Amino acid sequence: MDWVVERSGQRGAYLVTDEEAPGTYLFRTAEAFLKKAPEATVFLIAPVTKLYRERKNITILPYQAMG
Repeated sequence: MDWVVERSGQRGAYLVTDEEAPGTYLFRTAEAFLKKAPEATVFLIAPVTKLYRERKNITILPYQAMG
């Protein structure tokens, strides 16, 4: 993970990538983190055009969402 934020009892992990279609390696990284912190949400920040939920606790965010 590039960084983890915990606020008000909620944990979010962020991973930045330059892949338009995040691959297996990134999802394995996210899933490994979720095994240790199942209550967390992982955000993959990528050069995509819109936000979408890939899996229950994994969301893909466009770069613009961070601005």
